[in-house]
Amino acid sequence: MKAHINSDKSSSLQTKNRHLKDTINALRRELENSKSDKQQSVQQAVASANEEIAQLKETITALREELENVRFDKQQSIQQAVASANEEIAQLKETISSLRDELENAKFDKQQSIQQAVSSANEEISQLKGTVTSLRKQLEKVDGKKQNTQIV
Repeated sequence: MKAHINSDKSSSLQTKNRHLKDTINALRRELENSKSDKQQSVQQAVASANEEIAQLKETITALREELENVRFDKQQSIQQAVASANEEIAQLKETISSLRDELENAKFDKQQSIQQAVSSANEEISQLKGTVTSLRKQLEKVDGKKQNTQIV
């Protein structure tokens, strides 16, 4: 009976041992599956992160190019504005110079007209003085003759 009990115990132990080995194998498979799932999740996360990094790099490159284009356009606009302002300044300086010349000519013409008018007036005054002197002499002669005729 002892042999039967030992045989039952042995059979029970073998069953337990098989059951434990099955459990260990099942746990190993589950652990390997878990590791595989975890590794796959990590790889997917890394792939997703790398894809996002690539997209962000493309976005950064596009934004840098756009910023460079904006800077270039701004610089070009500034240069055009400066060129336009310089051209306008040159035109205004030319206009100022022309107006100054015209003003100087007008002043000169006015001075000349004034001098001619003064000269003409002085000449007329001189002629009138000569005429007055001549008329006085004639009047004095006429008055002298009248007085002579009255005295006589």
